[in-house]
Order: sequence, then C-alpha cells, then structure tokens
Amino acid sequence: MFTVSALSLLIRLAPVHMRGRASGMWATGFLLGNVIGPLVGGGLVAVSLRTPFLVYAAVLVVVVCVALLLLRGRHGSDAGQDAIVEPPARFRAAWAHPAYRAALVASFANGWVVFGVRVALVPLFVVEAMGRPESWAGIALAVFALGNAATLVVAGRWADRRGRRPPALAGLALTALGTAVLGFLTDPVLFLTASLLAGMGSGLVNPPITRPWRT
Repeated sequence: MFTVSALSLLIRLAPVHMRGRASGMWATGFLLGNVIGPLVGGGLVAVSLRTPFLVYAAVLVVVVCVALLLLRGRHGSDAGQDAIVEPPARFRAAWAHPAYRAALVASFANGWVVFGVRVALVPLFVVEAMGRPESWAGIALAVFALGNAATLVVAGRWADRRGRRPPALAGLALTALGTAVLGFLTDPVLFLTASLLAGMGSGLVNPPITRPWRT
C-alpha cells in the first residue's frame, strides 16, 4: 500500500521533465533504508531482541507525523503546467500499449533476478561453491546495493533527457551479464566485480519503468 501510493504521488507531483530523476531519488532513498536498517537493527539486537521492533515502530510513528504535516491539504494536485489531465486508465487499455507490457516484463525480470535469484542463491553459492565465510555473502549483497545506488539517479537523469528505452535496455543487458557469469566465478574479487556490475544494471532499470515511456 505504501510503495504504490507513495510512488504514485511522487510521479503525480513531479514535473514531467524531472520524473525520471524524482523516481531515481525515491528508489535511492528506499535502497539506503534497506542497507542501513539491518545495520542499525543488528546493533540494537545487542540490547535485546525486542529493541529493534520498538525503535522501528517509534521511528514509523515519527514518519507518519511528518507525512501528515507535509501532505496536509494535498489531494493529488497537479505538478504545475506540465501536468496532463487524463481520464482514469483501465487495465485493458494499458495492456494494449506495448510500452506498458514492456515495463511489466522488465519489472518482473528485474525483481525476479534481484530479489529472488540473487537473495536466495548468492549466499548459498558463496558458502557452498566458493568455500567462503558467511560474511562474504553480506559483502556481495552490499556491493550489489552499492552499484544499484550509484546508478539510480544517473538513470533517472538519462531517462529524462534521452527517453526511457535506452537506460532500460542497457540496464537489463548489464544485469543479465553480471548475473550470468556469477555461477562460473571462483575468484572473490571477480565475484564482487560481477555483483557490482549487476547492481549498476539493476539501478539503470528502475527509474525508466516507473512511468509511461517517452521512446
């Protein structure tokens, strides 16, 4: 509920010529939260197992208050003169658009590789196939996240200036390359390099597929 409504509001309020950069910044903040949250939670566990839950709940209450304050009086207002007023879209009409189908496929492929295959198999591969300590799995995922964060804003700017297709295709190709070679690598440095490239590719994909493409 939060992810869909927050991104929809962001795209609604952002000027048309900056929507790629806006979605890139949003995804960067989301990613940084995913990276920093476990680190903070790991430190709080030293106090007690209940502490992370209580602290995170308190932080969420603060965020709710901030959101209520910042969004007060806003009801999906347009982003100035650049906004285009259109009737509500139906799924059938959206599905008939090739760009929409392409965005769905790209989003599924990116999510399946990043959140499915990588999170499930990389830790197992690092320990069982490469014979490395469990900590190397966290390092590989952190390097992937670093590459992801490094290209999110760049991809948004690229999409705003050149259209959605180039960064999306380049990101999918780079993610595919970085993921395909992982299973053949035994050197840890090359493994981390491939993780970095795959993360950069995933970062290029995210901003272009968050709104209709300008091809």
